[in-house]
Amino acid sequence: MKRFAFLVQLVVCATFCAPAFAANSSQTSEEFSLRGSDGSLLSIKAAEGQVSISVSPKQPRLGDQEVSEYTANGSTSRDAIQASFASFGEISVQFVPSVKVRTKSLKLPPKCEGPKKIVRREGAFVGTIKFTGENGYTSVDALEAAGSVGTPLEFDCVKGVPVPSPGSHQRIPTVLNARTSDGRLGFEAALRRRGQVEFSAGEASEVEGISILRSVTKSGRSSRFRFDRDYRTATVSPPAPFSGTAKFERGAEGTKSIWAGSLSVSFPGEPGVPLAGSLFDRLTLARF
Repeated sequence: MKRFAFLVQLVVCATFCAPAFAANSSQTSEEFSLRGSDGSLLSIKAAEGQVSISVSPKQPRLGDQEVSEYTANGSTSRDAIQASFASFGEISVQFVPSVKVRTKSLKLPPKCEGPKKIVRREGAFVGTIKFTGENGYTSVDALEAAGSVGTPLEFDCVKGVPVPSPGSHQRIPTVLNARTSDGRLGFEAALRRRGQVEFSAGEASEVEGISILRSVTKSGRSSRFRFDRDYRTATVSPPAPFSGTAKFERGAEGTKSIWAGSLSVSFPGEPGVPLAGSLFDRLTLARF
């Protein structure tokens, strides 16, 4: 079972969402991680016949995210993972448990469903662990990695948009999003409280039967997201790994809005992806 969520409903889930494993106390996931050749963190997770390799920078700032996730169908169980990632590599390992079992009770956040207790047996995954990213941006070739098997730490949460009380000076979120008609590439800028803007981008693709989902989330100052009072125009200039700028102009009645500029983003394994231009024909600028 897949659970989908991404970029405040920026796009439809079927084409532009990162797969995760459902928060179900009866479900088991196999998880381990190790460092790639460039220092990136490679996190491997397996559950219900799917195996994913998530690649992220070694030291992301709190709240920021840069991830490329590669997902393949495979054979998974409590003691083994087997999956081919085509030219990217292969995971074929057996779990060798230790005597250590980690147990933790959880207090779920409001409006969230998930396990109230995490029970995971620690040990080592032994066998073949091979992965090479596009153009060799990171790679790993290992025979063993520490990991665990047990309850997945996953939540399903429904988050509402806060509504200020009358007379409140709390800022109401303003959101700009732009995506392609096929929903496979999108960008969002959301003005949050305390003058912070959250910039997000995501891309979904498939290579040799392997699903690749990339996402970047980065915070910046409010000066990097400007818009007029009527929400007819807006400009963005997000920080790295974004580069360049883009401008939104709402079209007159019966005409299309415009999203143009030099804005691009560098995902792990795919640098310089354009995020503005005529391909982005689903545009929204609104206050919520």
